[in-house]
Amino acid sequence: MNSWGGTQATGVERRLREHSTACAGIHYLAQGADADATDPLISPLLASHDMLRQFAPVHLLADKDEPLMADSEETFHRRHREGTPAELEVFENTHHSFQVNPVVFRDKARDSMERLKRFVSANLQPDTLDPSVAAAASPPQES
Repeated sequence: MNSWGGTQATGVERRLREHSTACAGIHYLAQGADADATDPLISPLLASHDMLRQFAPVHLLADKDEPLMADSEETFHRRHREGTPAELEVFENTHHSFQVNPVVFRDKARDSMERLKRFVSANLQPDTLDPSVAAAASPPQES
């Protein structure tokens, strides 16, 4: 999902973009076709309890009728049982990754991004991130 094109990124958006890139981009997307389908970093449903406790907070967005809804619910419940921050936002009459089609789902896409920004503000502050990610996500210091 790319909601950043053509917009001025706020601090929260910048932190989300940098954190998402660091977490998902480096491991998940970089593996491409060679990815191991049993890798818990590809699906949190495959992670051990100990590994799951180390994952970053997660904000899940899903449509109630999409194929991955059951996975989203199970991920949310596992995270909740482990005591790690998790939210699940369920939408109706959309589809998987509906935010990439803001023309059709304008209001719902905007609403989902606002909810996501609130979650990031509350759960992914620079001091809770890996130091290299925190440095990249922090606004530049004025001289």
